[in-house]
Amino acid sequence: MDIKDLSKKHSNTRENQIKGIFANLFLVQNRLQTEFDNKMDVITLKQFMLLIMIKQSYEFEEEITLTKLGSLLGCSRQNVKKLALQLEQKKFIKIIPSKVDSRASSIQPLNLLHKYFKERNEENMKMLSVIFSKYTDKEIGQFYNLLDKLHEGVEEFEDYEKD
Repeated sequence: MDIKDLSKKHSNTRENQIKGIFANLFLVQNRLQTEFDNKMDVITLKQFMLLIMIKQSYEFEEEITLTKLGSLLGCSRQNVKKLALQLEQKKFIKIIPSKVDSRASSIQPLNLLHKYFKERNEENMKMLSVIFSKYTDKEIGQFYNLLDKLHEGVEEFEDYEKD
């Protein structure tokens, strides 16, 4: 038995499909994290995702705090701080006091961050191309839009029973 067998066996109703999608999201995330962690040289997938968020925020010329990064990544400020401290030790970033809120800490990208992305871009794109090679351009567009809907559903779930 493999994942495909399980998926086919439980694809006969909407309820089973929803359960299957949920389970597969978890399984795919674990497999991606394991593979990327094995294939990336100096950082983990979680550290990589944090660096992407930092890089993107500075391309918009916005200061990015640990709290905001936690919100973007869907984890706590403490988890982001742990990752950020590891990246600071590796000289990718510097944790500095926020210019906007003296109680907050923000992240400043260092030259190594930009150099890393410049050097790794081609290899990263090759890895992503392998993952998404089975999709047509139209399916990629559909998948992208469906992920937006999934994010909306997760936001609703975050508010579920808060009232």
